[in-house]
Amino acid sequence: MNKFLIAFFATAVVLSFSFLIIEKIDSKRISAVVVPHHDLASNERAKILKEAGQIVNPETIIIISPNHFNAGNAGIITTDKDWNILDAQIFSDKKIIAGISDKHLALKSELPFSREHGIFNLLAPIHENFPSAKIVPIIIKPETKKKDLENIITELNTLCGKKCLLVASVDFSHYLPGALAEIHDKLSIRALNNLDENLIWQAEVDSREALFMAMNWAKMHESSKFVLKNNTNSGKINDSRDAETTSYVFGWYEKGSKKEIKPETTFLVYKGINEKENNIGERFFRGTDQKNENGNLLTLLEKVNLNQTEKDKVSYLNNLINNKNLTAAGSINSNNIQIVLMPWRDSNGKAELLRGSEKTDYIKNIRDQLKIIESNINYGYDIIEIER
Repeated sequence: MNKFLIAFFATAVVLSFSFLIIEKIDSKRISAVVVPHHDLASNERAKILKEAGQIVNPETIIIISPNHFNAGNAGIITTDKDWNILDAQIFSDKKIIAGISDKHLALKSELPFSREHGIFNLLAPIHENFPSAKIVPIIIKPETKKKDLENIITELNTLCGKKCLLVASVDFSHYLPGALAEIHDKLSIRALNNLDENLIWQAEVDSREALFMAMNWAKMHESSKFVLKNNTNSGKINDSRDAETTSYVFGWYEKGSKKEIKPETTFLVYKGINEKENNIGERFFRGTDQKNENGNLLTLLEKVNLNQTEKDKVSYLNNLINNKNLTAAGSINSNNIQIVLMPWRDSNGKAELLRGSEKTDYIKNIRDQLKIIESNINYGYDIIEIER
């Protein structure tokens, strides 16, 4: 009898402990992860996937990547090939892949994946942290119809639901100075936090489509809380404020209600630059809430309660922009106004951003005129901040 009671209580304790673990894991259930595929960020990417692997144990991982080379004959493409990495093999979930390809929601084709680093660069850390998981690789071309994205995400949910973890393989801002990339990332992160499906289409990233699918997946799984783990860019990592950067956002959606970011507006102001013919690139003109091509910084800030000294500073910058010497981007919230200074010149009829000492000297002159003293020329030297 005593042995029976001991066994009974031991079993009860084990079951109770197991339920506590399950409850703890379920209370922080992760439905979707956002990580970059750019390998400069591989260490941080591996760290985030390792942390996620300690919380969830999915049967299948859906990897959504941009179609970098516009390969194949469909907007959404998948493959049921199995993948070899080092001394391991990752199996595709052929049942799920058949489910979406048989309904013509995705074209099944192996060739477009032969050079697709948006998928391949994630395989090793995924296998290391989710060793038993199968994968469903999906690549998406830009401008794929929103309805097609909604249809495939709905079918994927029907096929696997909570058994699947979605990983959005997305690099964020591209080819821009790091200070401007940070402004663009503010909008992208706000859209992710607020689950704003309209705002995400203004984001300057390499796959708005993948992020749109991640947001929809999160909503379907009652995991509307976006947890930002890190945000940086290659300019910061390499300590270069002038270099063309790639920016990175690391985070996930977990069980819980969304925690909206406080109201904020990002902007870009310029004059005399042809958006289609320049040496800056079309991404420069994306990624902000507002854009003023008439060089009127004052108009953007007219609703902000500035004192006279602050108005004088803004008026000085406004004159520079109107004289076609300067472009400015920034953000406005209840605490401060942040303005990124980006001087430019005309180069054979095309706008070109200044770099190096030429840029530094230009911004130093602005700082001297505005009596904004900063002793170190660092990553933030291009940024003027006005406290509210």
